[in-house]
Amino acid sequence: PSRSASASATAWLPGIGDLTDRGIVADYVRHPSALENLTLETLMVEADAALRAGNYAEADRTLTAVNAVLDAYAAGDPAPFYAHPLAADYFAIVESALAAGIMPQKIVVDGEGATVWGWEGSAVLVEVVFEREEEGWRGE
Repeated sequence: PSRSASASATAWLPGIGDLTDRGIVADYVRHPSALENLTLETLMVEADAALRAGNYAEADRTLTAVNAVLDAYAAGDPAPFYAHPLAADYFAIVESALAAGIMPQKIVVDGEGATVWGWEGSAVLVEVVFEREEEGWRGE
């Protein structure tokens, strides 16, 4: 896939002692990186972006997809991400991104295409465009 660097990720955090004293350890604890976790996380990132932009219809559509997955999972559905078309797209895109060596952080689906921003073995955020094909999503 073709990639373009868009930003480098740097963060300043207080020392681990200060953070643990305050109970703030999320940035020091390994985040779940399973396909399912990343799919739900990227859906929620998109819902947050839509809310912040005042696009409430898009936020509602995205949160509806998240809820459909969670409801299907709670009901014992063996394939809960297929409970909603948007969730199924995100699941397939995350799966394709991981296969290409990209840890997705944000996904925007636009019709037959999607843009994925993620890490590719460094602190540089890459942008990859994926296209929907008959056999699934493919990065370019």
